[in-house]
Amino acid sequence: LFIDADHSYEGVRADWARWKDRLAPVAKVAFHDYENQAYEGVTRFVNELLAAGVFRSVERHDSILCGEVLHAGSAT
Repeated sequence: LFIDADHSYEGVRADWARWKDRLAPVAKVAFHDYENQAYEGVTRFVNELLAAGVFRSVERHDSILCGEVLHAGSAT
């Protein structure tokens, strides 16, 4: 899944909420504009997933953070 929302916290959270229950176990997800200062909402939401143990970072490509979802149904 590639999440490239309107880049607000609410937008990224809404995209996640729409898709999380459709993801396969240990799904791969990429979030665009992670740690881009212009889009702090993306970073805030992804950091919440990381802190909750729902998402595990695997690799970065510029501003794209790629990782694995560990517990999609229980998250935010």
